[in-house]
Formats: sequence, structure tokens, C-alpha cells
Amino acid sequence: MNSDGSCVNWLSNDPTNESDPTYSADAQRIAFTSDRAGNREIYVMDTSSLLYGANSTILGAETVRITDHPAEDHSPAFSPDGELLAFVTARDGNEEIYVFDMISRRATRLTDHPASDNTPAISPDGSRIALSSTRTGGGDIYVMARDGSDLVRLTDHPANDAAPAWSSDGLRIAFMSQRDGNWEIYSMNADGTQATRLTDHPASDQYPSWSGEQIAFMSSRRGDFDIYVMNADGTSPTRLAPDLSLDGFPVWASASRPGPISPAPAASPSVVRSTDGQIFFQSYRAGEEDEVQVYAMNPDGSEPNQITHLTAQSHLGPFDECGLARAISPDWSPRLGRLLFASDRLGLYQSIFSMNLDGSGLQQVSGPRQGSAVEEAFAAAWSPDGQWVAFMAFDRLGDTGVFLSRPDGSAERELTFGALDPRQVSWSPDSRRIAFADRDMVLLLDLATSQEQEFAPGSGPAWSRDGTQIALSRDDGLYLVGIDGSGDTFLAEGEAPAWSPDGEWIVFQRKISGQYDIFKIRIDGTQLTQLTDTPANEMNPDWD
Repeated sequence: MNSDGSCVNWLSNDPTNESDPTYSADAQRIAFTSDRAGNREIYVMDTSSLLYGANSTILGAETVRITDHPAEDHSPAFSPDGELLAFVTARDGNEEIYVFDMISRRATRLTDHPASDNTPAISPDGSRIALSSTRTGGGDIYVMARDGSDLVRLTDHPANDAAPAWSSDGLRIAFMSQRDGNWEIYSMNADGTQATRLTDHPASDQYPSWSGEQIAFMSSRRGDFDIYVMNADGTSPTRLAPDLSLDGFPVWASASRPGPISPAPAASPSVVRSTDGQIFFQSYRAGEEDEVQVYAMNPDGSEPNQITHLTAQSHLGPFDECGLARAISPDWSPRLGRLLFASDRLGLYQSIFSMNLDGSGLQQVSGPRQGSAVEEAFAAAWSPDGQWVAFMAFDRLGDTGVFLSRPDGSAERELTFGALDPRQVSWSPDSRRIAFADRDMVLLLDLATSQEQEFAPGSGPAWSRDGTQIALSRDDGLYLVGIDGSGDTFLAEGEAPAWSPDGEWIVFQRKISGQYDIFKIRIDGTQLTQLTDTPANEMNPDWD
């Protein structure tokens, strides 16, 4: 969830017990404890590989099992460099601290004592490990070097002290203590001096997690445990994510700053190809009118399948409490195996995104961002060679134009100024020209010369696969026009045309009784077929 308690979402949906989550410093991985294999073991999840299904349900993520031992392993903690993972294990007959080297894949024992050593926490500079231990009878906080040497006792109290958590600068340590009769949160200097009580409540306050000037903790002050956040001096405790179930064991996405971190864009996994001839379109058939998503279906209209499942952006992915985001105007690239679409998931204004067919590898291509002249982007199309994306956009002065960028959003430039029709841009098969509409006139733009040529009246152009014709929309319906201007032929009532891969069909949208549905027709005007028939508006088809 976010640091204010909003945008709560599952990161794992295994029916077994999952606990003790901890982030790597770069927020790319989450280590956690699970008994999915029959006993508690340590696992690591790749956050960049999370896949989301309908209603933001987690479909899965790349998860690696780190430990494999009949004894219980739990309480993982990443080192700042991500190379080590400290954890607790009972494989020696009692609980000891081990570290797992993420590179060599070897586990090394750091503590060796008949007592219980528990809850390791690695310092922000990676040089020290704080832990709790019962080696003097009650629980106390200790600190040792990264290799297990130089063990130093920090607390000395008859009551139990446990669960140390480093401050972001490494100068203080928060911990939980029973020295007042119940569990409360304390903090102290990293050398054990100046222990200060931060919470004062008859309930149980446990498991602090420190980030910047805030400390998260779990508390039973309202009955079941909930997550709270307070200032580092103990003031302003605030309950987050109120729920009837138990919420506990909080951990920040980073110990160096408050709130979750946006992971770096993930590299795209191996290309996922669509079924030959699928038709992509936008629809809100699964929800309300403002819940438009991209779907795909077979050329005969069968087996419609929702492709995008977008909600408004949060730091770690789509969340079911963060509001909905639309996905519209799809364009599929068979060469790249990626879907291009427009979405408002970043806020008020639309941006262009691309992703693999399974929802992975989501990447912003254009739209409002630092260094870009684009204020809002829409109506995008892949070049047939997969090298470019053309799109209509408003610049920061409010003018509309045709823009060009690489698939990763780089090399962005504006090609035209003042184009007023945002409905569609279309590439020539050789990727050398772009058709677009301006003031109900279709124009052809030569990328080599930057010259524009008036082609024919209409809007929403779609270049044929062989380059000999352009389908376009006019007030009374669809027309086919030869690239030399010949053969201006009426085809059918409708708009937003797209060609079939074999060039023999046109798929398009038609409005009937106030509602849009998807149709197809042969280019000779025969075999008009309705493909969708639902209460939702279904629009902007793309056939690839």
C-alpha cells in the first residue's frame, strides 16, 4: 500500500501462509516467508514480473525459493546492495542467524549459541547486523559485524526487547520492548544509549519499520492488529488501511526514504505473439462506461478476451483501490509482439503505453513526462518495421500535431503543427509515409522530406497492407480510395476502419441505436458481418 494507507493490494495470492515481507533497496525484489512447501521457507519475488488479471487480481510473479530445509526458515532481511539475505533458521536445533549469498547461492551461519537469535536487520551501509537474542535470559538487542564477528549487546533490561529496525541514516535503532508491561515501540542510538519510549498505549505496539522521519508499526489498539505510521519522535500515530482482518509486520519499500519506490522499467520478456488474425478493440463490457479496456477476439467474433486490466498508477503496480484507468485505441505489432494503446493511468491526461500480450513489460511510450513537449497523447500506431510509433498529441501550448518516437519513447519529435482530427494515424507498408486527418481531409506525410500532400476528403485513414488503397471515413460511411486517387468507392456505413492481414476484409465500428459495435466486410462490399453485440460500446478495432 502507499504510505498514506491507500492502494492496498495483494502481492501474493497463495492459499498458504505468507509473512515477513522485506524489500530489496531498489524495490525490485521482495523476500518473504511462506509455508507453501509444507514448512516455512524463504522466497524472493521479482516485483517487475507481477501479472494482473481482471479487477487487478494477481495472476502471478516470478518467485524463487531461496531456502530448502526441513527446519523452519523465516524473517528475511536484504543487505543494501542486494547481495546478501539474512534470515533465521532452526536447522541447528535452535534459532540462529544465517546469511544467504544471492550470487553464490550459499548459506552461511553467523551466530552459534544455544539461545534463540532472531529478527536480523542489516544496517543501511551494510556493515552491521542488528538482532534480538535470548542468550542472557530475556530478549535483548545486539549488533554484530556483517560476517558475524564483534557481537555487542545494546540493551540490558529484564524485560524482552526484540525486532530491531535501523533508521535511514543508520544512527538510531527502533525496537519493541515489554519493559512497561506490554509491547511498546522504543528507539535508541546505534550504540545502545538514549533509549526513548515512542508509543504509550495499553494495547500491543510491535515490529517497527523505519523510513526517513517516519516509523511504521503494528498495533492492537483497536482490537485486531492494524498498521500505523508515526513520526520518528513518536508523535502523530495514524492508522492505515483499516480492515476487519489482521494487518501486521509492516516494512517500507526502502529504508532510505518514506513511501514506496517506483521500480525501474523492466526489460521486456520474450515476445508473445497473438493468434494470427486476432481483432483487438476497446470495450467496457466488463464494467462501467468509464472502465474501457482492450479486448481481442477471433475474426468471426468468437472467444473475446480482455487483454488490459489497468487501474490508476501506484508505485508498485495497479491497485484495486486506486481508481480505474482506461485503455483505448489498440494497435498490435506482429513484428514486436507488443500492444500499443492510450491510457489515463498516469492522471488526468492520456499517454501512450505498450506491453506484451500477457500484460508484462508495460512501458510508457509518450505523454506528459520530463523532457517531453507532449501534454496529452492519443491515437498511436506502430510502424510496420517496428522502428517507430506515430501518434497524435497536444503539445504544452495546446496545439495538436503528429508526433514520432522510438518504441521506448526516445527520439521524440513533432512532425506537423495544427492537425485537428485525433481519430487515427496510419503507416504505409514501407514505413516511409504516414496518413493522418486534418479538418476532414486526409493528408499523406513523407518522413524523408517532411512534405504533406492532400489525399482525399475524410478522416480516420487506414492504409492497405499492399499500399495500393486507403480506407477512410466520411459522414455517410466508409470509402476505399486508390493511392493514386482513383476508385473512390463507398463500402458501408461505419467508421474507424482497419484492414485484415490478408487485405481482403475491413473491420470497423458502426453505431446502431446509440451504441457502437464491431463489424467486418469484404473489400468488394459483400459479406457484411456483425462481430460484437453487447450493451457496451465497442470501438476502434485493429486486425493483426
